[in-house]
Amino acid sequence: MIVRFAWFLVYVLPLTLAGVMPLLPVFNSPSAALETKHAETKQAEEALAGLKLPPPTGPATPRLMPTKGDDGLYHHEWFTDSFLNLKEDWEEAKAEGKRLAIFIEQRGCSYCEQIQKEILSQKYIRDYIKNNFRVIQLNLWGERKVIDFDGKELPEKEAARRWGILFTPTILLFTDDSTGKIGKPAPAWTVASMPGAFKKNTFYDMFVWVGSGAHKVMPNFQAFHINRIKARQKLQAAQKR
Repeated sequence: MIVRFAWFLVYVLPLTLAGVMPLLPVFNSPSAALETKHAETKQAEEALAGLKLPPPTGPATPRLMPTKGDDGLYHHEWFTDSFLNLKEDWEEAKAEGKRLAIFIEQRGCSYCEQIQKEILSQKYIRDYIKNNFRVIQLNLWGERKVIDFDGKELPEKEAARRWGILFTPTILLFTDDSTGKIGKPAPAWTVASMPGAFKKNTFYDMFVWVGSGAHKVMPNFQAFHINRIKARQKLQAAQKR
């Protein structure tokens, strides 16, 4: 404390008196920053309360299992059979009051299989995504023609390379607002990306964060995820009573 005060007297005060350095930031305490963070978190949580969020968990059954296609990928019957014109897919999703989601997978990917069989098969997760997203699948090594948002046509594998996809599964969740994005490729339209496999609660929360618009009022996904974890714990405690 003595050293800090001496530093203030020797270096900061003369500059402050000379009008070079504002005095206020010197006295910004960690507690003040913490109070500001708490206030922002509280404001975001109040904004979340105004959204129509689904329950933090739900019934897993009846489960619906995917089928394995000739491409080696596992498909659910409710996935969109798309012509892979992404701008058109986005527009059709928006017209239905949904968001666009793209699953990028590859043959032999155990984590892709895990998501399809263990997570998307669960009723409450499946129902939420089915009702709020238009889902299309791409093959990391595929040859089908994709028309990107900017109109560029290229094979699936080149689209994945263009977007910087390095792992499977990678799931891209897209915005519902085209402002400032017209003429730009898919990454400019992406709200969130899930590279690799996540546990079911994180997976579900990410879709809810984007699908509900919560990302607009609570931009930090981890803060939203913690909020949902607390909601699950509260629900579990109530069920045990």
